[in-house]
Amino acid sequence: MTRRLILIFGVLFVGLIALRLAKGGHHDGVPGPLDASFVSGGSLTMDLSAGNYHIRPTDNDHVTVTFTDNITDARRGSIYFDASKSPAALEVDIPGKSRSVDIGVPRKTNIQINLTAGNLHLSGIEGSKDVQCNAGNLQIEVGEKEQYGPVYLSVASGNIQARPWNAHRSGLFRSFNTTGQGKYGLRVHADAGNIVVSAQ
Repeated sequence: MTRRLILIFGVLFVGLIALRLAKGGHHDGVPGPLDASFVSGGSLTMDLSAGNYHIRPTDNDHVTVTFTDNITDARRGSIYFDASKSPAALEVDIPGKSRSVDIGVPRKTNIQINLTAGNLHLSGIEGSKDVQCNAGNLQIEVGEKEQYGPVYLSVASGNIQARPWNAHRSGLFRSFNTTGQGKYGLRVHADAGNIVVSAQ
């Protein structure tokens, strides 16, 4: 009887784990590319190793990651994605800071990005945006500025161009902040580098 109960619970446990992975969209350390379901209007954190990234909207409710340069599979690095968390988590770890990566997310997504170093271009995404970079160039397209409430842009060393607000800052420990009536927040920081915020 005891062995039968152990067997039953074992089967149930394995089934629950399989169901969780299927629903949660858990991809652990896959070599890429990635194409996984993700709900529109959700929140997503990204931890990105050094490289060149373009983040853009997808045509469906999916998160996609594609390496756009010609590189062998052995040097593609790894991708971790877990949609069962709140917010969902995406990690991209690639060898070589000159690598180029295309990331697609649903058009309506709240995004938090931590970039080690490199270049990042974010375009066509509606939602709150929080972008942090140790060193690099950040080009953020925000759409209509009326969508935003609190806006805070800062560099420890570098340049800030906040084109929708006709603001420019340059030098050490520079920042720009304003508050609008919109429902989204915008926060961008670079320890060393350049921030360009534009409508499109």
